[in-house]
Amino acid sequence: MTTTLIHAKRALTPTGEIPDAGILMRNGVIELIGPREGMNVPNDAAEIDATDKSAIPGFVDVHIHGAGGRDVMEGTPEALSIVARTVARHGTTSFVATTVTASADDICGSSEGIAKYIATQHEPHEPRAEVLGIHFEGPFLSEIRRGVHPAEWLRPPSAELLARFVAAAGGNARILTLAPELLGAMPCIDAAIKAGMVVGIGHTDATYEQARAAIAHGARYVARTDADCLPRRDWVANIKRAFGEELEFVIGTIKPRSDDFPLSWGDRIAIPVLIFVASNWGKIYRRGRPGQFRYAYIMVAGNNLAITASMYGRAGGFPRSRIEDVHEDRVLGDRIRMLTRRTRRKRNVVVYNSTRRARRYGFINTLLWYWEHRYRPQEIDVR
Repeated sequence: MTTTLIHAKRALTPTGEIPDAGILMRNGVIELIGPREGMNVPNDAAEIDATDKSAIPGFVDVHIHGAGGRDVMEGTPEALSIVARTVARHGTTSFVATTVTASADDICGSSEGIAKYIATQHEPHEPRAEVLGIHFEGPFLSEIRRGVHPAEWLRPPSAELLARFVAAAGGNARILTLAPELLGAMPCIDAAIKAGMVVGIGHTDATYEQARAAIAHGARYVARTDADCLPRRDWVANIKRAFGEELEFVIGTIKPRSDDFPLSWGDRIAIPVLIFVASNWGKIYRRGRPGQFRYAYIMVAGNNLAITASMYGRAGGFPRSRIEDVHEDRVLGDRIRMLTRRTRRKRNVVVYNSTRRARRYGFINTLLWYWEHRYRPQEIDVR
């Protein structure tokens, strides 16, 4: 029996932070976590000095297509082993292997290979991440929101085709991402839920009503942007990773687009300053009464947020109002602040905004517009 003690600067656990922590392991299994001082350690234990480092639980990645130069779509033991060893070196201890849009035969072939790997992955005794199952991203996606997914292999949602994927996964189908506005989406969601899968809405051009219908059928997450905005290519992937941290509300980062209007040097300086001012003014102006909110104000951009379906329902959704009457994203954000602490701003969840409103209103009037409509233009929606 081998016994190892890691002496860390601190350890983060589900219940809190332990400074000057000791982590006692026997045969590679954690037996005890607590303050190093006073911890009874066997005389033959090997002690690792990590007093300049923090120990945290391993990451769980629910959306990953590959790593180390290999793709999970290869479906081979060699490729999957390289992916698993690579992500383990960066702190990920388990992941859901994510397919991409391809032919049905290719997706099934990859799924069969991943399933075979999962069945034997614990036989080699080497450090690597565990594959928890398969995440099907595609082919049931919106053509205009497909990102890098090849258009020629996109298909309308089909419960029959999904059944082929589930069968090929051999009991390892975990997540399905689809666009709920597509014909056949609701029966496909029903089939996925029946198969024990988690359903997410992604790569979609759905309306509010279509998204609510998907939630009613069992979809678990909602990510929102706007018609004149461009999500960065890793937008959906990074949102899914954020939900893997058990967040209920994800607030993204907004940056100005440069493809619809050229950005001058003045714009490149002024626009980030405006965002900074709006964000920090809100911390003062919207701090609320003592005890009213569970966390401090974070500026919510309605064109870059994601929320679990359950929290969306608890918060009452977006108010159904005219934009000139209520800033619906702010109302939703304040409702959520009263319900949960599981909210984070994610700098890697990026959407590029059109600058049309700022150019039409002017920078100062744009600030006043977002400050409780203190500026009211004749033309509201300039998109």
